[in-house]
Amino acid sequence: METRRKTFQTNSIGAVKFMALGTAAALVVSIAVNYLLLFSDAFDPFSRSMVAAVAVSVLVAAPLSLMLFLARSINERAKRELNRLATTDRITSFLNAPTFSTMVERRVKSTSGGAPAFVLVEIEHLRDLIMTYGQRYGEEAERLIAGTIRSSTRAGDLVGHTGEGRFGILLQNVTEADTTAICRRIQDAISRVYFAPAGNQYRIDVRLAGISVDAPTNFSELLRTTGRQEECIVSPESPLTSLSQLERRAD
Repeated sequence: METRRKTFQTNSIGAVKFMALGTAAALVVSIAVNYLLLFSDAFDPFSRSMVAAVAVSVLVAAPLSLMLFLARSINERAKRELNRLATTDRITSFLNAPTFSTMVERRVKSTSGGAPAFVLVEIEHLRDLIMTYGQRYGEEAERLIAGTIRSSTRAGDLVGHTGEGRFGILLQNVTEADTTAICRRIQDAISRVYFAPAGNQYRIDVRLAGISVDAPTNFSELLRTTGRQEECIVSPESPLTSLSQLERRAD
């Protein structure tokens, strides 16, 4: 409460100063224009008044309008940056977990065509890497995998950083063959990633799991199912597991 009161007082003082400065500037311009026109014999009193009114309006309104436009642009840019920081992950620039989970649930519910597919990419032994080389190299590994996922997925695919070393991908308007091809593309690209923490070449292994979301679910359940069920591991030799299949087995 005290912080809000101090902020309000500071903003009020700033607003009063700005108003006083603007009023003083407008007054100076008005006096200067009228003073200069006073010595001109080319205008009658009415013309002199009209010229003074137009000149003062232009000289005051133009810079004021520019200042308001610039202030609005800065404010809009600040809002966009604040929204970006609130919805994206610091390390990977993907959607953060809360934003990603909300958008996944919303898209799954609104899907009108075929069932979307959810893919989970997990960096294996990331904690061991961090313990050996430090947090900085762990984050670097996540950034490398994030870049690989970004270049291997389509423009409309929804990608999020769901946790340490975990990435979720929601694929819409895809067939089973499309999903498998995208997963294979990600895996092949990751296998070519060069990573050398502290000068030591290190192979980044990932676990790739996917599931066809053909039944109602929430994000937590979807993440848990894809992450724990061995049937969800994507393989060229086996078909993509569906959520309804796993639910029938559980029953």
